[in-house]
Amino acid sequence: IARQLAKLRVDIMEVGFPVSSEEEFETIKTIAKTVGNE
Repeated sequence: IARQLAKLRVDIMEVGFPVSSEEEFETIKTIAKTVGNE
C-alpha cells in the first residue's frame, strides 16, 4: 500500500506509532526506507 501511495505522490502517510513496540518501530523504519527512495 505504501508503495502505491508513493507512486500517487502522497508525501505524508500515517503508518503507526513507533514508540508502542519494537516491532512497530522496525516496520515503520522499513516502510520509510522503502518508499523514501522512490
